[in-house]
Amino acid sequence: MSISVNPQQVKPLFHFHHLLFRHILSLPWMGVVLMIALSCPVQAREPLPNPGTGRVELRLEDNRVSLRAKEASLREVLEAFATYGVRVNMQSGVTATISGEIQDVPVDDALHELLGDLNYDILWREIPYGRGRVLALSGIRVYRDGAANDPMQSVPPGERRILTLETGERYVADEVLLGMRPGVSPEDFRALLRSMGGQVVAVDKQLGIYRIRLPANTNLPALLARLNREAGVAAVEPNFVYDLPGSKPTRTLSPESVTLRDLPPPAAGAPALAILDSGLAAEWLAEGALRASMDATNPQQRISDPVGHGTQMALIGSGRISPHGSGTPDGKAGVPIVAIRGFDEEGLSTSFGILESLRFSREQGAGVVSMSWGSYTRSEILNAGFQQAADADMILLAAAGNDGKTDPMYPAAYPGVLAVGAMRANGELWEGSNRGEHLDFVSYGSADFPIGSKGPPGAYAGTSIATPWVAAAITAYRAQYPQATSEQIIRALTESLSPHAEGVQGAGAGRFDEKARTRFLETSP
Repeated sequence: MSISVNPQQVKPLFHFHHLLFRHILSLPWMGVVLMIALSCPVQAREPLPNPGTGRVELRLEDNRVSLRAKEASLREVLEAFATYGVRVNMQSGVTATISGEIQDVPVDDALHELLGDLNYDILWREIPYGRGRVLALSGIRVYRDGAANDPMQSVPPGERRILTLETGERYVADEVLLGMRPGVSPEDFRALLRSMGGQVVAVDKQLGIYRIRLPANTNLPALLARLNREAGVAAVEPNFVYDLPGSKPTRTLSPESVTLRDLPPPAAGAPALAILDSGLAAEWLAEGALRASMDATNPQQRISDPVGHGTQMALIGSGRISPHGSGTPDGKAGVPIVAIRGFDEEGLSTSFGILESLRFSREQGAGVVSMSWGSYTRSEILNAGFQQAADADMILLAAAGNDGKTDPMYPAAYPGVLAVGAMRANGELWEGSNRGEHLDFVSYGSADFPIGSKGPPGAYAGTSIATPWVAAAITAYRAQYPQATSEQIIRALTESLSPHAEGVQGAGAGRFDEKARTRFLETSP
């Protein structure tokens, strides 16, 4: 079917349609549904920019919609809604072409005009703010009449644009992370959102950090400068972008030539290790090793690993693979894994995606988090998130980096995170390992993998490998001494380190080699 939206015919109707209520209460996926018409005063909005080469220009602000479309498919329009954090599902086979413009229309009225004879359901959610709340559009389902229970397909967000500041940091275009000072009222918060044309996409409740979607082509540096002058703003940053480390095997191997340990399933209730990385191909783990998983890039889909890096790290962390030089496996049960896909197909993650991943780690009871990635971009919001996790008795470890530099790499260089460098199998410092005052120690940094990371199976090297191996030992220690605090565990580990060879500098307090690991696991807190 074809829908043509004529700007002269589309007027704000300011009422809800009974068709919506007929379907919305019977939907099992919705939970508690809030159908609320907001009564706040609405400021005049800036008109949409010229669409240029794009076929869809959409703005969702204070739950009102402005849209310009040029022969756009229904899916393209719904992808634009998904960019605002809206969970969108569409029945297979439903198609439409949309052209025209609407300006500053309530969400329900906009969907009624856009979808014509198609049925739709919408879900609102409450986003907490102080003692009040902010309402945001949370979900849209589109289907033919009488087909509300037919299979639906998830509609992911449209293409994400990545820009670069003059200082070199990359960030998600048209997004900002915002924290408010205590005492700012919900009304003032909403007024601030309206002043920048922003819509709340999500919130980190622990930190009180809001992810805000902005109008297309927002001048973010200018907006940041203005928001930093606002008395009620406690923190504001771009939603920074982070990369997985580039990697290639030092030699290729056939998957069959790599030895995987057969491990007994972890004991029920054993402490878990969270691997925050590119995801997991679960078939590579031993039976019973996966405690929980989440795809932070798209929570509606099951976890996968299109890159391979996260699966490699999970194999080390769970104990199925041991790094070169680490000795003979002891035959004990493996470490349970909480696998989190924080990086997309391009190997990219964001500040808010990392905060969401930390939240999931806490919720799943992971006492240790391994992060084999890093960036030279420092984020005060992420620093606060990691420190909060450390204060909650979580132990966080991160790779120091593979550039041979002394510059601090983050998250390894944050105060609440242990920075892990790499050494060779013989204990010598690996030449590619970053070093510096922020480095805590080094450990084995090479291993053979039956699955590649952006490449074929083979032998890989880097601080990435050292990090989950140490994290696994800490998780095993927590299983032996469940009452030990993170401070006691870190002290026991530091006191167990083997000394560096004479003349080694900038490599932390020592080497976490096989002897150090044995001493550590035999040392009571």
